[in-house]
Amino acid sequence: MVNVVGSKDDYSRWKPVGFKKHKTIQEVATLVQRSTDRIKQLEKLGRLPKPIRVKVGRLKVRLYSPEEVKVIKVHFKNAKPGNPNQRKQS
Repeated sequence: MVNVVGSKDDYSRWKPVGFKKHKTIQEVATLVQRSTDRIKQLEKLGRLPKPIRVKVGRLKVRLYSPEEVKVIKVHFKNAKPGNPNQRKQS
């Protein structure tokens, strides 16, 4: 599949100059196969790093640095399924 600027899968238009190596929340969600809502929820709980917010037009876009993306990947790689509050303690 070829990415065309402005296409549905092209997020570069949301990245200001100097932030081209950063990833948007949608790119991170796709990378770790989770929803953007789940990532935001874990950010709010303090389990994932909070990204920088960059104003693009009227919007503020979350941009994750390459280091933050690595942390998020490791978090989801090591995550155990289910609700941690309902797991039995051994």
